[in-house]
Amino acid sequence: MSPGCSAMLRCSRAAPEASCRATESGSPGTMHRQTGVTLVELLVVLAIIGIVVGIGVPAWSTIARTNHLAAITNRLVGAIHLARAEAIRSGRRVTLCASRDGATCTTEGYQVGWIVFRDLDGDTRKDLLEPVLARGAADHTVVIQGNRPVARMISYTPMGVPKTATGAFQAGTLYLCADGDGRRIVLSRSGRLRVETARCGEGASG
Repeated sequence: MSPGCSAMLRCSRAAPEASCRATESGSPGTMHRQTGVTLVELLVVLAIIGIVVGIGVPAWSTIARTNHLAAITNRLVGAIHLARAEAIRSGRRVTLCASRDGATCTTEGYQVGWIVFRDLDGDTRKDLLEPVLARGAADHTVVIQGNRPVARMISYTPMGVPKTATGAFQAGTLYLCADGDGRRIVLSRSGRLRVETARCGEGASG
């Protein structure tokens, strides 16, 4: 009797329901299964990865762009809230204006930066001795435009009401746009704000 047959016989007598290790490993005719990845399987995996990346990268880019625009909008809203709160607290006019150098007002859009300052003489222009309360950094990835009442500055009286130096109410809208995504900050006559989704190119005339 061959060694392989003897091993099978011993296995079947000792444990009929168990697998026979002697048969699995000791028989000279046993073939071991080869493991690995075929070229076709590899190509399928690479194709799936390509599809996932193709879908995921644009989605992530959109999320990042939306979050960035929201962050800029929130910073500008925070600066406007600060101007109103400081005007009420101090009993003096406080003005927010676009500023490129962080020290003087400019006629450019708010994307060049902005400052909040205590407007001691109430002319809505930053003078040398008027203290700066806050500064906002430039961000040229976002275009910020406002209609005429709020295009370059927003100024709060001690009553918390936005008015120009001549006493006209400053109700208006600021439009923020970045790569097709838009927001608008709406300023009411009472000085309250609301933020809304907007379409880029709505315009800021008027």
